[in-house]
Amino acid sequence: MESKLFVYGRVLAGIVVYTGKGLWLLARLGFVATGVVAGSVAAAAMAATGNVPSGSIIARATSMAMRG
Repeated sequence: MESKLFVYGRVLAGIVVYTGKGLWLLARLGFVATGVVAGSVAAAAMAATGNVPSGSIIARATSMAMRG
């Protein structure tokens, strides 16, 4: 069974890819060009994950936001 965080990550990835509002949505969740905003959904996701694995949805979202 998949964890809720993994399922939410997949849903977020789908929204980012298919809406064309990827960077706007990422910024609202706390993924910005300077990193992750303290107290945001992104920060909570990173805290819940612990050691964020390379290639994970959180790592990809951070990378996308920082590249702009």
